[in-house]
Amino acid sequence: MRPGRRPLARALAILAAPWMLAAQEGIVPVIGGLPFDSGLALGVEYRKPELVGYWLDFGAKAIASTKKYEFLEVRLAAPRLAGKRLFAETEFRYRNFPEDDFWGIGHKSARESRTTFRLEDFTALGSFGVRPVRWLEAGVTGGMLKVNTGPGKDKDRPSIEERFTAADTPALDRQPDYFLSGAFVRADSRDHPAHPHSGGWYELRWTRFHDRDLGRHQFHRFRADLRHFLPSFREEDVLALRAVAVVSERGAGRSVPFFLQPTVGGGGDLRGYHQYRFRDENALAFNLEYRWRAREMFHAVGFADAGRVFSRPGEMGLRGLRGSLGAGGRLKIGNFFLLGADLGWSPDGFRFWFRGAHSF
Repeated sequence: MRPGRRPLARALAILAAPWMLAAQEGIVPVIGGLPFDSGLALGVEYRKPELVGYWLDFGAKAIASTKKYEFLEVRLAAPRLAGKRLFAETEFRYRNFPEDDFWGIGHKSARESRTTFRLEDFTALGSFGVRPVRWLEAGVTGGMLKVNTGPGKDKDRPSIEERFTAADTPALDRQPDYFLSGAFVRADSRDHPAHPHSGGWYELRWTRFHDRDLGRHQFHRFRADLRHFLPSFREEDVLALRAVAVVSERGAGRSVPFFLQPTVGGGGDLRGYHQYRFRDENALAFNLEYRWRAREMFHAVGFADAGRVFSRPGEMGLRGLRGSLGAGGRLKIGNFFLLGADLGWSPDGFRFWFRGAHSF
């Protein structure tokens, strides 16, 4: 680092020190953590490891945004059972998103069909698993999901019911509650979870959504999330890759509610398109990032994204992928992420995204 830059680096390190110290225990500020189009999102998180002796960890988080989005979460985890061979966790989560975007279903949804809807849900989920070796976990999950949707609150755009009906938008008229069950396996070989330079994180997950009320919106979901990190030409730089596949399986005469369908588009995957731009029962997304440490505290990022949605599992493939390109920056102190921003381009135009964490 140039000598003239050191006072600025020291000042930022001093400002960030309380956040870094609180990252393991206590209260820490939160930036982001809500959908990218929710406005400026700020909150607080409380962490208390080893709440009861060595066994229990407690965490709670509350986030709100300028567009009146709300997120509340409470977690109670026992990650060190039986000499760290077993783990268990209980999670309670409430969300109220008053202006989520909906463009219709399918990869051909039109830009002029943009609407909004309110999504409110409550999830209670428990998990239990085994850790045969340090880097491998497998487990089962179970819980419940209660959902309520309603008219969107964005005054500048029509609400979903003004352009769509229950005939083309499953569960628009009535939302079922769900019993959830499933299983997962994941492997983590990253050298540093917060700032990996090598290794990977890979998860396979199956979830059964059992419709408690209507019987016509139950389905199985299979999700693969694969991330790999490679050291690049310089020791400080990283080539990061991710592939995500979401496949829904349902019986004849049943459907996946529109609010549970996977999406591509936005700051999390296809950064040259609007948030939730494409939505259907199945989805694919691919991301490639080159993370270059330009200065001690500033990392530049170049990225390429691709993704698509499709209606049937048999349509899975690379044909019809939509793509975006872009660049961004990350402000960091050591491995502590402060702020970031991405500018993505696609045939739909340019999109700018602030972020409080890496994209993956």
